[in-house]
Amino acid sequence: MEHEQINSVTPQPIKKSRWKKTLRITLWTLFTLSLIAVGSFVSILTILTPERLTPLAEKISSQYLLADVELKGVKLTFWETFPRLTLEVDSTTIVSHGLKEIDDETRRKLPSNADTLLTLGYFHGGINLSRLALGELSLYDIEINRPMVNLVSID
Repeated sequence: MEHEQINSVTPQPIKKSRWKKTLRITLWTLFTLSLIAVGSFVSILTILTPERLTPLAEKISSQYLLADVELKGVKLTFWETFPRLTLEVDSTTIVSHGLKEIDDETRRKLPSNADTLLTLGYFHGGINLSRLALGELSLYDIEINRPMVNLVSID
């Protein structure tokens, strides 16, 4: 009896091309980064309720402007206005620190509210985030109610 010798061929594992593997890794990385960005954005909007955002906005703007900034209410809205981020500010007053160093005689000549730079009854406005991601600044629905600006010049 003659034995035939059978050449058994073991199947070779299919090699995925490098570009497909690179593409898959890149897509997963982009997906993960997108999830992190969306998660961070959602967390920030959840944490920044008007009760928390108002004192934070007052503190930062007061330091930046070197003035006393008083805000009655600051609200960020995204879910109702998607893909736009809306800012609403209720009643704003900005009192400058610039006149604190003048002498008493000059101060008596000025009106009592000379150091009040700005008062607003209400501000509402938004920015389109999808266009901002593309590098385009798109503002919408800007509404300013009862603005009063007070400029004083002292020689």
